[in-house]
Amino acid sequence: MLFEVILELNAKPDQSQVLKNWLETNLPETQAFDGCAAVHALEHEENSGHIVLIGFWRSRKQWEQYFKWRQDRGDFETLAPMLQNEPKVQCYTQFGEWNGGSNTIVMNENIST
Repeated sequence: MLFEVILELNAKPDQSQVLKNWLETNLPETQAFDGCAAVHALEHEENSGHIVLIGFWRSRKQWEQYFKWRQDRGDFETLAPMLQNEPKVQCYTQFGEWNGGSNTIVMNENIST
């Protein structure tokens, strides 16, 4: 079972590519962080400055450790001049999964905290 975090970023018009470059350089560190199962980076088709990151974590505690690590490094201060507004963070606990081509739901146990 996974803990999922959705992070929405809105780049300033002249900072979209700078933001994407920063993410391409720094997201491998996210993937390597203990507890990270995967990270997906998405860009809106009609608004190139709107970036959504979806992180899949093995537990909320591991994500919180990662988030604190990013804070302590000053990464949010680095990102701030690139963004139009504060990042939006949403946290979700996975409760099921539907696999392509299958009508069967895979229900998950409660996630560890």
